[in-house]
Amino acid sequence: MFQKKKGGKPYLTLSNNLKIILKRKLKLKKVKIFLSLSDEREYSVAYVITQKIK
Repeated sequence: MFQKKKGGKPYLTLSNNLKIILKRKLKLKKVKIFLSLSDEREYSVAYVITQKIK
């Protein structure tokens, strides 16, 4: 779920199902998640990149 902090910076909250997928199926214990949002009058786009941390 996308949300905004008080200053307007977006952040991402992971659902429990996604946490299970990351840990069990993809075997990722530590990840860094990047979120980019862009919008115009009629369109919006979001990019989410997940990086494995060793």
